[in-house]
Amino acid sequence: MKLPDLSIDHARFIAGAGSFSMTLMVFVMMYVKPDLANNDLFKSLAQAIVIQGLIGLVLAFLFTGGDQSHTPPPRDASAAANRVADAATDEAKDIAGETK
Repeated sequence: MKLPDLSIDHARFIAGAGSFSMTLMVFVMMYVKPDLANNDLFKSLAQAIVIQGLIGLVLAFLFTGGDQSHTPPPRDASAAANRVADAATDEAKDIAGETK
């Protein structure tokens, strides 16, 4: 089974949906069990979830919205394996002091 290609827009949507769903879950838990609103531990955890989600969302936008000039990863695993092997060979030559 091949996974669909994920673009930057998909990554942003996933980050945003995850943050929204965590925040929504906190509110649903408080709606289902109102006693949690008076519990200090739950308040602290709820604040941590919401704040961490918002910080994560901002970071996701920053890291996925940067320079788009990099080449996309290869479609097949053999090409990726060859690129890794070539990079490892080049690194080994550099360590050994050989030139390209």
